[in-house]
Amino acid sequence: MASDRAQILITAVDQTRTALDSIRNNLGRLGDETRRVQGLLAGLGVSLTLGAFAALVKGAIDSADELNKLSQKIGISVEALSTLQFAAQLSDVGLDTLKTGLKGLSANLTEARSGLGEGDALFQALGISVEDTAGNLKSSDTILLEVADRFASFEDGATKTALAVKLFGKSGMDMIPFLNQGASGIRELMQEAERLGLKLSTESAHDVRIIEAVARAMYWHDLLDSGTFKSVVEIARAEGLMPTTVGRLLRLARLAPDIVEQFMRGCQPRRLTLLWLMRNDIPALWPEQRQMLERFR
Repeated sequence: MASDRAQILITAVDQTRTALDSIRNNLGRLGDETRRVQGLLAGLGVSLTLGAFAALVKGAIDSADELNKLSQKIGISVEALSTLQFAAQLSDVGLDTLKTGLKGLSANLTEARSGLGEGDALFQALGISVEDTAGNLKSSDTILLEVADRFASFEDGATKTALAVKLFGKSGMDMIPFLNQGASGIRELMQEAERLGLKLSTESAHDVRIIEAVARAMYWHDLLDSGTFKSVVEIARAEGLMPTTVGRLLRLARLAPDIVEQFMRGCQPRRLTLLWLMRNDIPALWPEQRQMLERFR
């Protein structure tokens, strides 16, 4: 048994180093994407500091639960919402504003699809059909991009603002800078969100904090292993966290590679939470870790 445990630990070290190499590569790509998106924003007339960009990425992760709930209310997939949120925030349109605006758009779409109310007249006036060429109803995010193209061609002023309010409700005026980028500008920023790994799925939207925590734990483990930091206390001081919190999160670096892969793909049990992982002991042996997760399925 002791020899089996030793072999598992040796294998864990080897595979952890491989995983850490992958994280380092991902961090490098994140830097590349930061520079890329800053160049893209400059072309759209928007400036963004590195600190603001980092806060933007963190905000996209932190609001994942809310996106999942919003998706169910307005009929836009979590995938589309997660990237739309990123694009909107770059125009100083926060999630609350986007949420209110999308709810207003959804209400108008419901009216247009039934042929009743002001919604039908609004989309007809814009020259936007709520159905595709096959007669199927278009998704709300598709309609949003078509509306953006119309707004990009309109002159700013009272008429444009009034139309925005009718389409998007009380958030309409605040949505204008976002809409003025047109469909192509918004799509570019949505693609950047995807490159940055901010595109969520319905399955993973509720648990992205676990994904972030695992990546952070493995990164901290690498810092300790390389001697960049000498102790958990040093990491805690640098991160502005309590040493006990860092210690609990560091246990996630011991997870089996196949479990980490499940987490990164958003395939962990839906009932499993980061809070549970931090409060409970994680077995050192990988087979026992797998058994632990099975209890949540």
